[in-house]
Amino acid sequence: MNNELQKTQVYQPEIMNREEIDIQIATAKKYPRNLDHFVKNATTLATQDIEIAASCNYRLERKSKGGGTKIIEGPSIRVAEIALHEYGNCRVYSTISEDGNNSVVAEGVFMDLEKNIATKEQVHRSVVTKTGQRYSVDMVNVTKNAACSIAIRNAILRGIPRAFVNKVAAEAKKVAIGNKSTIKSRIKLMFKKFLEIGVDKDMVLKKINKPTENDINLSDLETLIGLFAAISGGDATIEEQFSLKTSTKPNIKVEVTGGTTQPVIDDDSFLGIIEDLALQAGFVNKKDGSLDTTSLNQAIEGLQIPDLNNYKKIPVDQQQTVVDFLQFRIDSKKVKL
Repeated sequence: MNNELQKTQVYQPEIMNREEIDIQIATAKKYPRNLDHFVKNATTLATQDIEIAASCNYRLERKSKGGGTKIIEGPSIRVAEIALHEYGNCRVYSTISEDGNNSVVAEGVFMDLEKNIATKEQVHRSVVTKTGQRYSVDMVNVTKNAACSIAIRNAILRGIPRAFVNKVAAEAKKVAIGNKSTIKSRIKLMFKKFLEIGVDKDMVLKKINKPTENDINLSDLETLIGLFAAISGGDATIEEQFSLKTSTKPNIKVEVTGGTTQPVIDDDSFLGIIEDLALQAGFVNKKDGSLDTTSLNQAIEGLQIPDLNNYKKIPVDQQQTVVDFLQFRIDSKKVKL
């Protein structure tokens, strides 16, 4: 498993020589963009299917200083990617500019070669727990990647005229939400998508204060679609949105009694913990929402630990290793790029 930091980087100004810059600017001037074609093509991509359209707008509820609730919404990183692809004659890059003990700072840069303008955006992210402990190396890298991704999104949305991006995002929202004739199929899709990240139907209903799925209206559906996009894009976490504990990782320690290593919990309890973590980590059968045991066993086998190839037969001395592996998968989903 490769957990090294993956930088999103196309061109960095400091490593581009004058000749390269001049060639790129000359090419951009020779083949100028067509804004009408940009909006048309970007809209086509954003509305290609329901799932793509649903990923194009985020929507979050935040508590205001006065105790009320305010809505934060806007184009997501998926729209930014689509806009970048179709806008043309531009370059982007991101990098970590500061790596402190308690936080990291990512910078995203967007360069419009045709108009000779550039924008730079910074994103700050904490790398410590609520108790002040620094994240593991793996989680720090995951956090850096997420910060770089968000920084690039912000830079793109600042560089490309927002009026055009908003048009694309608005059309995507229409396709994602649908109408009264399609609301049932859209609701089922959202239940499925949330289940894939470890959020069950009851948790979703509680979030929007609805007793049953039949009580969900188009406004509620818009909230769910935007919330899922926010979680997927790294703007929110499952824990903060569904009032879950920061970590569900149990401490599966072992004891040595009479020369024999024994788990501190019984086998049935441990199996239940593993299955619960595996579902949260995304090992879900997309047809019925059950545990995808085949994929789970393949992932465990991929750890390349002797005699470890079946989640129901985990040696006692490897139980904590499997728990840590699944927890890392869960944490990675929280800050998905």
